[in-house]
Amino acid sequence: MEEEVKANIYPNPFEEDIKLQLSNVKESQDYVIKVYDAIGNPIYEQVFTSQKAGTNEINIYLPSFKIMPGLYFMHLESTDKSYRKIFKLVKRL
Repeated sequence: MEEEVKANIYPNPFEEDIKLQLSNVKESQDYVIKVYDAIGNPIYEQVFTSQKAGTNEINIYLPSFKIMPGLYFMHLESTDKSYRKIFKLVKRL
């Protein structure tokens, strides 16, 4: 029986850099990462392919000159639609 994928983000609140840690992933599984502002405007998108089975870490850079302090939402979804999670992110002053 396969273990469910687990996702964690840190730090939160963040300044510019966010780390997304994915555990229990399959090798070569694709994930789409999207970040939206509080009113639903997309501000970031990246497709990530896991390099190895197990735990992978993704660095996400959201520069201060592009986004203001406030509430954001990160959508994480596998391209085969088997996994989906939404995170609330807080951009620090």
